[in-house]
Amino acid sequence: MSKADVTWMNLLLCCKGDAGGTSTSATCDAKKGNTDICQSFYNPRALDSNHENLVTVGVDGRAIASYYPADSTSAQQVIDEVLHLNMQLFVDNRRRVWRNYLEQFKVYNRPRKGKAPMAQLRTHFADKVRNDARTGSEYASTLMSIATYIESSKTGFH
Repeated sequence: MSKADVTWMNLLLCCKGDAGGTSTSATCDAKKGNTDICQSFYNPRALDSNHENLVTVGVDGRAIASYYPADSTSAQQVIDEVLHLNMQLFVDNRRRVWRNYLEQFKVYNRPRKGKAPMAQLRTHFADKVRNDARTGSEYASTLMSIATYIESSKTGFH
């Protein structure tokens, strides 16, 4: 047994991750095994509340190491290789979530056009998306990324 096996700080990202499946479909804890990620990946409990997202999700559905000023390359390797969080199935699912919420925003915005400033509409909808993320969605990081995008975007969506 290695020290990483029993280190609380190494229990950051734990899910079964298709433990009974093939190695190509394994993710999270099943893929990570006994690999110590503590040197490359922050524990969110060690960060202040201004850093809600250690991982963001791009419009393309890829998980991206987002708060690693010292070494984002190592953190991205943990996401890609150790946890296998950018396997195609996950990327495709996250991309669908993005499209779904952007379509919801277009519908949300349409009947209200002209009744409230666009910035206010964006903030209100982004708050709704953040609330969805906090209520236990398996796509919480994706939803937080969508909320940030909607709130900060000054142009149309793609």
